[in-house]
Amino acid sequence: MDDRALLEKAAGAFGVPAREEGGYLYASPGEISQTGWGIVTWCGLGTVQFWNPLESNDDAFRTAVKLDLHIQPDARHSTPHTRVERHGLQLVNLYEAHGADPYAATRRAIVRAAASLGDKQPCAGANCGTTTGQHSAECAAEHARASAPRVKG
Repeated sequence: MDDRALLEKAAGAFGVPAREEGGYLYASPGEISQTGWGIVTWCGLGTVQFWNPLESNDDAFRTAVKLDLHIQPDARHSTPHTRVERHGLQLVNLYEAHGADPYAATRRAIVRAAASLGDKQPCAGANCGTTTGQHSAECAAEHARASAPRVKG
């Protein structure tokens, strides 16, 4: 799974709001900003804000806390790694080898865990019976329209 797919699935679990037409606005490195990339959360007045826990310690920390992820770095192991777990209805248990950057590996482990949870989030549509990871953009947009507040005229 590439970084974009990981971020989009993790954004669903974290609760980053999708655009009205469904899906997320994603910017590749250097596409609209020389200093950031990821899921665009705000754009205006020459400023762009991104949600990207692959690059941002702050976003990764907020994601781990919100999703109740248990982070266990192990630098003393013969293969240094970070383990991420979540117990309860949805079990996540994965490892990410540290390589040259243990901080980047820990952020990636958090995003991988969030992405796996994003696939398991129940659909917001009434009586849909699927999970968010199974929806197309059209289905998600239909659910968004169906759950929008109605204005009486």
